[in-house]
Amino acid sequence: FMMLLLAYFVQQRNNASVQDDLRTITASREELLAQIQELEEKRDWLQNAYDRQRAHSDDLEQQNESLHTEVDAIHQNLLQMTTWYDNAYTLDCLERFLQDRDYLMAGTVVVDSDVMFNRNTSVYTSVDTWQYLTPANEKRYLELKDELFRKSGFMILTQEGDGSGYVPGAPIIDSSAFGQEEQQAARFLWYIIREYAIAPDGAAQWLAVYYDDLQERGDQGLFKPSTMELLEEIKTDLTSQGLLTEEDGALTANVSQDGPADDIWEPLESDPTKVKLQ
Repeated sequence: FMMLLLAYFVQQRNNASVQDDLRTITASREELLAQIQELEEKRDWLQNAYDRQRAHSDDLEQQNESLHTEVDAIHQNLLQMTTWYDNAYTLDCLERFLQDRDYLMAGTVVVDSDVMFNRNTSVYTSVDTWQYLTPANEKRYLELKDELFRKSGFMILTQEGDGSGYVPGAPIIDSSAFGQEEQQAARFLWYIIREYAIAPDGAAQWLAVYYDDLQERGDQGLFKPSTMELLEEIKTDLTSQGLLTEEDGALTANVSQDGPADDIWEPLESDPTKVKLQ
């Protein structure tokens, strides 16, 4: 009987220990289940947040693409309007030089601008602004170009071809009439006049570097007085705009961009058809 009683107490103690273990395991299981549920809720919240962010990101991407399309369209419109203005201004200058019999400057305009106006030249398609050329401007240019060739006596065309037959190439100024330095001086003067209309900052840079040399060549009779008067008008206007400062006879460009090259009288390209539009 004593042995049975002792066995009973031992069994009760073991049962109590097992129950304590079961209660501990149950509590741990419930705690794990609570943690799992909390993690699942956090996962669902993060998924929802991700979905909202993804939708917002898609909206922003669509808005960004729409803005890019709009900006591209604005750039194209700006390029078209600038090209139209540049073409009209160039033709006005060409006509003015012809009227004033400044054939060197008129020839310089034709050499520089033939790729913009003449669809027959082989380098015409290398200039992306060709698509904005109007028939009226093209007709006017060809008429002025023909007048220059008839009156100047020093305009010639390069010859291009593959051996099977030659076609007229790019217009150039005969070097026997004007040397390379004279032609280059005319090009620098034309760059100033043209940039003044479409990019005054660039004109100020060119003028600050080349004004003295151009003034000296004008005094020597390379350019007509009316052309030098135009240069003075440009200098006065750029100074009034604050883009130029004249102090002790020296000009300084008040612009942040890099200026033109220091080598003023570098030779022209040996192949005029490869001269790039500046």
